[in-house]
Amino acid sequence: SYIRRTSKEAYDPVFLIPTFKHGGGLVMIWAAIYRFSIGPIITLSGKVNADVYKGILEDHVNSMVQTLFPSGNAFFQDDNFPAHAAKCVNESFEEHEEIQHLPWPAQSQDSNIIEPLWNELEKRLRAKFPPPSSVEDLQTDLHEEGY
Repeated sequence: SYIRRTSKEAYDPVFLIPTFKHGGGLVMIWAAIYRFSIGPIITLSGKVNADVYKGILEDHVNSMVQTLFPSGNAFFQDDNFPAHAAKCVNESFEEHEEIQHLPWPAQSQDSNIIEPLWNELEKRLRAKFPPPSSVEDLQTDLHEEGY
């Protein structure tokens, strides 16, 4: 859709909403989906390596699986991020037999099943007014969208 303004109004600050393409901060998130619902949204800081990812699995995924799948027939899939394929992560899945880990094939052209979630999350965050003005505001908004 288009908004029409006179040439005097075109760049009037009253009609503009600032956005940041670079230098506005960075928030990295990890999220899970289950059927038609969203699982936890976890905000991460710093570099995500295999140990950080293993911690996410142990702190959040294992308890979520125990709650949602008490009989132990859960499937878990991640993508080819290097930390996801680390030896310690694979060993963690071997220790938790109640979770069947579905590896993501290398160089897969398939769309990751979580991509629609990212699109929906972005759409909801962009619809917020006023938009988040700091990394802390963005983290708060992200957590409000999760459960």
